[in-house]
Amino acid sequence: MPPPGGYTGSSGKHAPPSPSDHAHAQSPSPSPLPAPADHGHAPAPALVGKPKMQVAMVWRGQILRYELLRHARRVTVGPSKRALLITPPVTGRSRFVLARPRSGGYLLQLAPGMHGDV
Repeated sequence: MPPPGGYTGSSGKHAPPSPSDHAHAQSPSPSPLPAPADHGHAPAPALVGKPKMQVAMVWRGQILRYELLRHARRVTVGPSKRALLITPPVTGRSRFVLARPRSGGYLLQLAPGMHGDV
């Protein structure tokens, strides 16, 4: 991408870099990372316990919100500050329960006009 003022040459302007300038450029060699200390313990896992559910709010291919639920809890949507996913009112409510824990899983309840992937 050219600089904001554009490229300039012998008339007081800068010339764009030539491809050969990049061929001779040397990047500093990265210093080796120190070996991790071994205290006789296995590394801690990144996630302790099995997550209960992943929740994502996607609009036009863009992830607006992502939550990894580690404990069973209700998934609510709406304009309330207490809603997990902030949205306009759903069926006139400030918080609409989209999913609730049931029998080791979740019971999904969609409002009219809602759709998505499970």
